[in-house]
Amino acid sequence: ACESAITKGDIPTLLHTIATHKPAIDTLLSNETEGVGAFSLVASLVDQIEDATVTQQMLEALVHAVETNESSSAVQHKISMMCALYNLRKGTEKCWILGRI
Repeated sequence: ACESAITKGDIPTLLHTIATHKPAIDTLLSNETEGVGAFSLVASLVDQIEDATVTQQMLEALVHAVETNESSSAVQHKISMMCALYNLRKGTEKCWILGRI
C-alpha cells in the first residue's frame, strides 16, 4: 500500500497506512534515534496536504498511533516522536500536541 501511495503521490493514503499499520509504528519506536528521524520525515509530509480537514485527520492519526502503541515500554521514544511532530507544526496544532505530550 505504501509503494502504491508513493508512486501516485497520495500523501494522505501513505500517512494513513503508516499510522494504522501497527508494525510500521512498532519499527519506528524500536530505535529512538533512527525512528525519530524517520518519523520526522513522515510527519513533514503533513504539510504537503492541501485539504485542511485531511491535514488535521492525518495529524491526529499520527499522534494517536504513537500514543496508543504498546510495543515500546520506553516512554522517552514516544515523547521524542511527539516533540518532533510538535516542532514541525504551528499555532493551535502545537498547543494540541503539547497537551498530548
